[in-house]
Amino acid sequence: MLIINNNNKDDSGDIDIDGDIDIDGGNAFFIEGLGHHHHRRRRRRCKNQKVLVAVAVLVMTSIVLLLVVATTTTTTAAASWYYRKPSSMSTSTSISRLLSSTSIPMKQWYVCEKDENDHDDNENNTDCVSIDKESRKIQIRSNATIGWDWGSERSSWFELISVNTNLVDDPRVIITGSISEFNTPYPGKTVPLTKYGNHTYRLETNQELYEGIRYTFLHIKFVLPSSISTATTTTATTDGTSKNDVVSDAVVVEINDYSIVSKIKPIEYTGQFYSSNELLTKAYYWGAYGVRLNVERDQLNSVLIERGDRVAIQGDGHPTIATALEVFYSKEIMKLVKNVLNSTDNAHQHVVDDYIMAYPLYWCLSSINYLWHVDSSSSSSSSDSMLMDKKLVQDISFLLDKRINDFLDSNLDITWFGWDDRIGNGWCFHSKNDVCTREGLLSFAGLVIRVTNDFVNILLTISEEDDENESQKNHHEKIKNMVMKYQLASKKMTEELRNVPEYPSQFGVHSAANAINAGISTEEEIQQYWMQGNKKGINDTLNDSTTICSFSQFNQYWILQAYGNMMDGIGMEYALKSIDLCWSPMMKLSTGGCFWEISSPEWLRFMNEGDQAPHLPSYCHPWSSGVTPWLSTQLGGINPLKRGYKQFLIIPYVSMNYPSVMTQVNTPHGYISVNATLSPSSLSSSSTSSKMTMDSISSSSSSDVGPSDDEDDDAYVEKKTLPLLSPSFASYEFKATVEAPFSGLYGIRRKIILKPLSSTTTSHEEAWLDINTIMVNGIYAVVTTTNTGNTTTAADTIIVDPKNAGQLRHQKTKEYLFLRLDPRRGGQREDSSGTTSSHVISALYSRRRDNDNVNINAKSKNDNDALSFASTKHNRHLGLDNISPFPLPTYRGTVLQPVDRVSQGDGLFLYGKDGYMLLGFDTDHVKLPSYISQIRIRRHGYPGWEETESEFVGYSDIDPIYLPLEGGTAKRGLGRVGIDDAGGGDINCILVDVEVKPPTTASTTTNANSSIASSTVESTHYYSLSIYFVAGRKENRHAVRVMDGNTFDVIAPTTLVKDYTGGVWWTLRYDQSVRLKIMDIEGIYLSAIAFTRDIVMT
Repeated sequence: MLIINNNNKDDSGDIDIDGDIDIDGGNAFFIEGLGHHHHRRRRRRCKNQKVLVAVAVLVMTSIVLLLVVATTTTTTAAASWYYRKPSSMSTSTSISRLLSSTSIPMKQWYVCEKDENDHDDNENNTDCVSIDKESRKIQIRSNATIGWDWGSERSSWFELISVNTNLVDDPRVIITGSISEFNTPYPGKTVPLTKYGNHTYRLETNQELYEGIRYTFLHIKFVLPSSISTATTTTATTDGTSKNDVVSDAVVVEINDYSIVSKIKPIEYTGQFYSSNELLTKAYYWGAYGVRLNVERDQLNSVLIERGDRVAIQGDGHPTIATALEVFYSKEIMKLVKNVLNSTDNAHQHVVDDYIMAYPLYWCLSSINYLWHVDSSSSSSSSDSMLMDKKLVQDISFLLDKRINDFLDSNLDITWFGWDDRIGNGWCFHSKNDVCTREGLLSFAGLVIRVTNDFVNILLTISEEDDENESQKNHHEKIKNMVMKYQLASKKMTEELRNVPEYPSQFGVHSAANAINAGISTEEEIQQYWMQGNKKGINDTLNDSTTICSFSQFNQYWILQAYGNMMDGIGMEYALKSIDLCWSPMMKLSTGGCFWEISSPEWLRFMNEGDQAPHLPSYCHPWSSGVTPWLSTQLGGINPLKRGYKQFLIIPYVSMNYPSVMTQVNTPHGYISVNATLSPSSLSSSSTSSKMTMDSISSSSSSDVGPSDDEDDDAYVEKKTLPLLSPSFASYEFKATVEAPFSGLYGIRRKIILKPLSSTTTSHEEAWLDINTIMVNGIYAVVTTTNTGNTTTAADTIIVDPKNAGQLRHQKTKEYLFLRLDPRRGGQREDSSGTTSSHVISALYSRRRDNDNVNINAKSKNDNDALSFASTKHNRHLGLDNISPFPLPTYRGTVLQPVDRVSQGDGLFLYGKDGYMLLGFDTDHVKLPSYISQIRIRRHGYPGWEETESEFVGYSDIDPIYLPLEGGTAKRGLGRVGIDDAGGGDINCILVDVEVKPPTTASTTTNANSSIASSTVESTHYYSLSIYFVAGRKENRHAVRVMDGNTFDVIAPTTLVKDYTGGVWWTLRYDQSVRLKIMDIEGIYLSAIAFTRDIVMT
């Protein structure tokens, strides 16, 4: 194998996203500097947002690509990335899709493949291909596969140019091409090339041409040598003799150029985001880029790779629409979103997947989001927009009414709620004699209440708008009546959900999150039942790093929102760390620039960058982009108070761990931006300081936020977290600069987190600093007397009571003081977009009491700031530096590592002492132990549940891979159940459910997550469950996800099983019922399940 690495840094040295590609076989050689970048990448700064562009470039390599219009021939475009100043931003109104060609791959390699008649003993032959890195010419002389890694994923197709005029019909050679999102060809995407003109060849895998492409492959196979005509020539040798040479007319395939041609709708990034935490910045732009690639001419697609579902889907589209409105807002995007909402509205028509009960509700949330972004001012409103408003309001009402009465029906056929086993593992059709889990039903109920509350909020805002005419006045009166109707409905549903027997102690991660988002849970309930974490599995529903990540980031979006909706600010620390836990693994396992359809942090244990993931998920799935709008609205904190942001509220979040954030959004009236920082106050250097005064901060309050133009961006960004001060009086200074074209409110926190809280921290006073003094545009707003805590406001007060908190009505507001940002009091500047006001907010936070004896440097024994996954036995491969405020991760079960490759069939004597089940035999070979009630093996994939296919392999007296048999004439035999789909199936897996009998002293219990009653055993009754895997072919590989059989929470590390044609034993030690989700990568085969209580795990 030969690998050619391009120089992955551009001329300015901003990028280095190279990652090794692991391809089995052969030796690897590297040639640096292949190809040239034709243009220099440039960085541009925002005037008021000091953005580290190098970080953003690393985030994306194809946000990456500012696409140029193709002429009659495709042109090479160097990847370019830069931020634009708010005043110079413009929005394209074109509805066409542009073409651009990229011809410089990040990496290129080839693998020589032997013909069946090739008897050459040289296994590492690399003479099949020659590459001229200057001219880019490739010559192929024998069977080979050439691969290209284009660095990031694009919506594109693959083309090449060759001097060979007959590549597609030359009888001497067979040439096919492949595309993929990972480093092996995507199943079903290998096809012959199509010829255009004399020398251009295109890989066409679907009628629309474009695919989600990061990797491309060219497969060249020459015909047998006997079919090639030959001739004999005479050649003189150096010693004066002669010899006969055989000259073949075999073709040499020559590739003269190659590229991927991208197809994209020309929309501009009007939103911006930057955090002192680089991962958060990266997450924002990954979510945005995934949506960007899925913008079609008149819709927002649900997936980039073509697999039959590349259409707009009402439920999938909610995070996509939210991202589009935050990052790409423009008149063109509003038209596009309007079109998507109309085409996916199932109030009076059938649309894709509308039989999934949650999907119309997600459509309602998207419609509400759209209504918040509509400009309702009299100067710009039109009859069309008013009609659209009325239509959306009516259809939301219609769809909600269908669900309010049966939202908590235990027999409701919700059909699908997510791919996580806790909420149903995908499809749960009643028509297939299946039901969704109780956890899924409770989560659905919380969703109905949440949508109802959000609907009330937008209705209240609409009802308060000015009446321009009699028709509008009547419309507003109807809306006021609807407000009362749905407020009563929400109250009634809230009472019913709070009265279910599972609430709150048996609510799982998803139902608890939706309960918080719906506002039905008190802060006391949240802390007591879901955030304690004092004992594993006890009141730690939302405080367990091993179980907090849903199996899809579509569902993780609601969990993220729940953390942000918690009070006391600590929820935001959990929210931001959950992004690291649940979204960052995808960014570590791929440089593609998009979030995946499903993922698990457990996959970091066995996957390398670029590998194919279990279940064959889409690698560019915009339903996982919810982190992007959340970062903009919650961490950056810019939200509308009135529709169209005619009035706005800004509440950025900063803390010791996240000391700075910058966000910009576009609105119908212009750009709004905020840049907020937190830093140690210079006054804290004096250990004798006992109080803060107005005069002490007046000189620092008017300074600009962030570094000056003379400061280096890179040095500024290194301030990722703040030092913990330890004088008798610690203080920190907060600054924020806001730019907006009109008035709004600024919410400033009454307290900030002084240090990360552990899950067992009992005194909040040891972790908080209180606000001391506030200034807005040089005007004193608040003074707090340090010793007494009494607060006074300036005579010309700018503190307001947020009676109308817009879409934030459902959130707690007592954490904030709200300041009025009056354009008349701020600095103003004129530019092409109009007048923009600038406001500077400054504040000091300090301790209230001088005699506070709490040591702010002390750590409780449960604090884990400096601890990482790598420091724990089971998490050494997850690569996270810090998981605080989550407790250290622990697992309730243990998996034997490594798998047993020695025992083979005779392992049944060791692992099956108590009993076993041999699979695939025609006769019964089942001997279950007394403590096992039943075993159920099923196949699950996109269509739902299916019975597994079984196969009897045969008998043998001597083959050690075969299992020993009791009785009968044969000593050994082998059968199996499994899947072999040569490339992984779509969400395909085999589920093994093992139910443990309850001890005689225990009773059977039912949990919210389970659709059937499940049993438990005493904690001392540990047993070992072992699976014997025997591959059907060497390529077979899969991963085993281990879950509790009752809660379906992860209880042991996920492991990869590969190279098992000789048979391997995989073993789990646990004391409860178990579900094993055996996830397909390239085929699954299992032959036996065995039990014993004797094995000691090491």
